[in-house]
Amino acid sequence: TGRLELQAKYEKDLRGLVELNVRRGNPDGYYNPGQRIKIVAEAVEGKIFTNWEVIDGNPKLVDDLNKEVTFVTAPKRTGRLELQAKYTDDLTGLVELRVRRGSPGGYYNPGERIEIVADSIEGELFTH
Repeated sequence: TGRLELQAKYEKDLRGLVELNVRRGNPDGYYNPGQRIKIVAEAVEGKIFTNWEVIDGNPKLVDDLNKEVTFVTAPKRTGRLELQAKYTDDLTGLVELRVRRGSPGGYYNPGERIEIVADSIEGELFTH
């Protein structure tokens, strides 16, 4: 005679819940329709948070698209809400260098030495 052992396996019942996906922030998860969820943009070195972009869902469900920490309301119907934190370069303390008819331009640290090069223009001689 042999023996057979079986074990029941369960998964979380996600029926009736709303999926929240927060790119470059948190929290991800499944929530009850109408539930308010606090979302937080992650810190990214060298970048400054600019806004939340709604990739999937209704932007009106987000309290303030321009705040790093804000609240979203899960849609009243089941489905999905996906947001992404957007950033721009942090130029705090940098100096902008604009080079006309030459390169490189950009943003640099005060006191940083930058080699600039004049453009070669046919029929013209560089003087200064």
